[in-house]
Amino acid sequence: MELIAGLSLLALTAFNCYVIARLYKPSSLIDALLLLFVIFCSITVLAGHATSLADGFGSTLSWIFAQLIVLFLAGGTAILRSGSTVPLMKHHVQGLYRLLSDTKARLSPFEKTILYPAIITLAILGICNVILTLLVAPHTWDSMTYHLARMAYYIQQGDLSHFDANYWAQIVHPINATILLAFSYLASGGNENLTQVVQLCSYWVAVLSVYGISRAIGQEQPASLLSALTFGLLTNCLMEATSAQNDLLLAALIAVSVYFLFRASVTRTIRFLLPSSVALGLALGIKESSLLAVPSIVLLSIFVFARWSTSDQRLFRKPLFIFAVLMIASVSVFTLPSGYIANTSAFGHPLGPDSIRHEHSFEGHSTEEVLVEGSTNALRYALDFLSFDGFPHTQIVTRSQRVIRSTLVSWFQEAGVDLTAERGAREQFSVSRMPSGHEDYSYWGILGFCLIWIMVILLAAGIPRSGSGRILAYAALLFFLVQCFAGPYDPWRGRYFTLCAVFATPAVGYSLKWIRSNPVWMYLTLILALGCMSALSAVLVRPIDLDLVPWVREQSAISLIKRDRMQQLTTNNRYVYESLTRLEEAIPPSADLAVCLGPNGYEYPLFGKGLTRRVIPVHSFRSGLRPVPVDVPYLLFSSDILAPEKSDELLGNRWYLRKLYVTDSSKKPDE
Repeated sequence: MELIAGLSLLALTAFNCYVIARLYKPSSLIDALLLLFVIFCSITVLAGHATSLADGFGSTLSWIFAQLIVLFLAGGTAILRSGSTVPLMKHHVQGLYRLLSDTKARLSPFEKTILYPAIITLAILGICNVILTLLVAPHTWDSMTYHLARMAYYIQQGDLSHFDANYWAQIVHPINATILLAFSYLASGGNENLTQVVQLCSYWVAVLSVYGISRAIGQEQPASLLSALTFGLLTNCLMEATSAQNDLLLAALIAVSVYFLFRASVTRTIRFLLPSSVALGLALGIKESSLLAVPSIVLLSIFVFARWSTSDQRLFRKPLFIFAVLMIASVSVFTLPSGYIANTSAFGHPLGPDSIRHEHSFEGHSTEEVLVEGSTNALRYALDFLSFDGFPHTQIVTRSQRVIRSTLVSWFQEAGVDLTAERGAREQFSVSRMPSGHEDYSYWGILGFCLIWIMVILLAAGIPRSGSGRILAYAALLFFLVQCFAGPYDPWRGRYFTLCAVFATPAVGYSLKWIRSNPVWMYLTLILALGCMSALSAVLVRPIDLDLVPWVREQSAISLIKRDRMQQLTTNNRYVYESLTRLEEAIPPSADLAVCLGPNGYEYPLFGKGLTRRVIPVHSFRSGLRPVPVDVPYLLFSSDILAPEKSDELLGNRWYLRKLYVTDSSKKPDE
């Protein structure tokens, strides 16, 4: 029954997207696909808020009712404008077939040598990632402690209001991505694996957007295809694609916003400003890290509207004013309600408590400290990009990376720069960092430092000459600097640079201008071949940094598929596997469980498969310990917070299970 209701919700939502997209009259297949993505995200987020207001966030039927309202509004508009709608896909697909045929015929032997292996590799990886998404449960650290745990709490309580969470991230971060995760969970009939489809679809949307951006700035089809393929082969993008996190979703929305911004400028069509503003408003409601891209978006907007004014000065104020109005509306509808208003009410600041902001940003630091520590961070992140991420840990790979990094670090130390200092860093910079194939630690791999950044720097210097390409290169460099000076160094920032890749990878297409030169052709062929090898290794072998991730045995796609659900859930934290397994054996699947864990605890597995178990946090990060409700028979706690008694059962990892027989609700968990 749940599956039937979920499929009905999915079909209804897809039909609503189709109806609304037809009203918008997309003029190309790329426009249509990216527009469908924006429409899906927007109406799903709105439906999530609507069901929350009705206390039905966890009910599939409530979601169906919300989508029926959307259908009524969209259908009514379609009837009124019946003469204005156009077929959405048929002629676009036919045009795509002709375009692919023409492009294939026009490719030179040099271009075929470069592009065909990358296309084949990306196709293989696409199939592998679909299989991994279907057969492997979510397992990233943040998914277990924050993304999916918060989704489960919201579904359990039926609305999106704050709850007494053990972990601050479940409350402080914006909720748009969580709404999309909840939709995917409910629409799949409660299949937790398919929550990863949000990121997987976002991956392909981002790849398509990079192609569209490259075309919009004047690149030919082969060059645009090269840019998109490069984005798709980046290690951090591939690792994020099969996770239940939100960094690729954020990158996809930013990419869509940039694409429609350029489309509006190139075609002098104001209607493209609407999906651009909506996508940006949704992105700002996904994660606070989206604010890192705002300066780059502002830079691109200035360029776009300034260029728009060159043909007719009277047009300048009109599109700029309309875009500003649309952005205000989008922020009001999709950004502020995503958690910024609630944070302001609860903590006095839209970004959360003072302690959290000071930990993750340079807020409160002097200008001199920001300049010094930000400059040091620039060197740290630059060295992190000098990594063979994705490649297996063979001797030649690890030794080459160690030599490169240690040599540069020693030069910096001789110049008086200590990159390993704890000041200005959340975690100490590691000189001996190993190549990684991980959704949190990976950067761009060999494609980053041997191709992308080289082309970005050349474009920024005016080689080759391209106004649009240069402004995108400036946007990529600006993002890098904003990341460095925004807060302390963090080794987990690799996934944040997926946003930067949106601005940077279109620069790769310009390398085809020099393809007739044999050295350039040979270099591109070599780097892309190595990029394909690292991409295949990252997905199929999954090289993991031994110093950072405890569970590394048989770390491959096949071994992940063979593991049972609990092993898959705890892939990144083997220390809790035994504890969770014993907990499953000790309490019924439908039992109520009070939880008193510290921050960053693996809470999602506590809900059980199908979210059958009610979980009640009793250690609020805001107010400390709370009473255990009288009707809850079990208490799971960490010895870091409560002192265990003799009758408590040790589960492992300093976790204890207490069977409660006290019915006095006035007593604290430790009494």
